Amino acid sequence: MKNKIFAIFLALFFISCVQSKINSQLENNIAKYVEFKDLSKSIVKDLKTRTNLNGLLEFELILQSSSDKNIAYKVQWEDESGFYIKSPLDENYELVRLNAGRELVIKKLAHSQNAKDFKIFLQGK
Repeated sequence: MKNKIFAIFLALFFISCVQSKINSQLENNIAKYVEFKDLSKSIVKDLKTRTNLNGLLEFELILQSSSDKNIAYKVQWEDESGFYIKSPLDENYELVRLNAGRELVIKKLAHSQNAKDFKIFLQGK
């Protein structure tokens, strides 16, 4: 009986450690890649980044809120030196609607292999 209780305790401890690591990784990604204006960071449910097989940087941002929100966003791609890579596709804010309790997925792909980093600007409207 004591062994079962110990095993359950150990499993719960392991799960909490893994969840803590996942949460801290998300918090680090949010701090690095996302700037907020008139919005709470809590709307970000997940943020994933990768370089695809064609050598292009891409990300997937998942937003979720308990209330309806109008959100404007834009992406700024940067080269390895931190310089902004200008693109007519990404210069203007895009307006999206985040419905209460629903997920909104924003996926973007860099238009150049020179893009090594990015910043997402989110504004409440």
